[in-house]
Amino acid sequence: MLLLSIIVIYFKMIIHFYNILYAFKEIKDIINKVNTGGIYVKNYMIIFAIETGLAVIYALFSGLKLLNFLNGIFTVSMIGLCIGLFMMMYSDGAYSIMGHSFRKFNYMMAPKRIKETMDEDPDFNKELRIRQEKYLWTNPILFVSLGLVIISLIAMYCSV
Repeated sequence: MLLLSIIVIYFKMIIHFYNILYAFKEIKDIINKVNTGGIYVKNYMIIFAIETGLAVIYALFSGLKLLNFLNGIFTVSMIGLCIGLFMMMYSDGAYSIMGHSFRKFNYMMAPKRIKETMDEDPDFNKELRIRQEKYLWTNPILFVSLGLVIISLIAMYCSV
């Protein structure tokens, strides 16, 4: 029963926060953009709702206890944190650099007769182009997941 009331309070907090932001007509811009950097408040709320929803599903299957709900929040948010970190590494071009270095290493270690055929191959003569794409969901996933990890750890240590 306690877990159900906590879940209801979480979703009421989300709804109230969303309504408060819409109450200010002159700064309705906050809903769409907080900064010029493209941080969207809606995306943070969507990720928060998805992660808490998955934690509720985890708690329903493992037993309706507060500890199971906190374990679910921790597990889901750690998975979200890993996904966010991989998205950040991919968008910053870490895999582009590794792929380029593997191609160059393969070229250096190849026998002389194969190097001659590699010189004609356009894949081995590519210049290094580092990916600099920024994805809209990277920061919301990272920050919401990190916040939920910290909150769940504090709540677990306080409840034990």
